[in-house]
Amino acid sequence: MKELARNSAPKYIATELRIMQRCGGAHNIMRMHAAYREKDRVFIIMDYFEHTPTKVKTALRLLVS
Repeated sequence: MKELARNSAPKYIATELRIMQRCGGAHNIMRMHAAYREKDRVFIIMDYFEHTPTKVKTALRLLVS
């Protein structure tokens, strides 16, 4: 699940959702299953992608160097 930034412009949110609907599951874009809004928050439900967070990669790089 991805939560979009609360200060995102509605135009940006609409564009991201439209792109995910059209391209999801192809072109290295995760497939979107659903999107919903709760007050001022927008959530996108998509396939899980296992990854190492950037903060962890940076910390490991600093330890090795």
